[in-house]
Amino acid sequence: CHYPLPVTTVDVLSNLAYGHGLQQGAPAAVMTVIGWNGERVEYTLRAGVDTAESSYARPEYRESIRHSIANVEAVRSEPAVLYSRYRYELLTFRTVIRLGAPMVVRRIDLRYVGECGYLMVSDIFLRDF
Repeated sequence: CHYPLPVTTVDVLSNLAYGHGLQQGAPAAVMTVIGWNGERVEYTLRAGVDTAESSYARPEYRESIRHSIANVEAVRSEPAVLYSRYRYELLTFRTVIRLGAPMVVRRIDLRYVGECGYLMVSDIFLRDF
């Protein structure tokens, strides 16, 4: 099953886990959007620009995180106790990828390229605006 109409924008909701060592602007993942006509749009998600560490709000990790959240759009903050004895805010960030021309999307490939950690993708939205 696929969405049969052309879209112009892909929204990605994601965060990094254990990506503390990624420097500001460092490549974290490469997303390739592939259309039914064979067209391809490749986009590099960067730490502190398109996504960021989910545990940024945890004070015990703040000093070890090498990228900022100042320029990333935080869209979700959920209370969590994952890997912690204390409740903290688990953050999710949004990046908007403009395809340049309308495309009927066949497939989206995602490859993690960061030096450490991994990328958690919670949602991908295809939009025609």
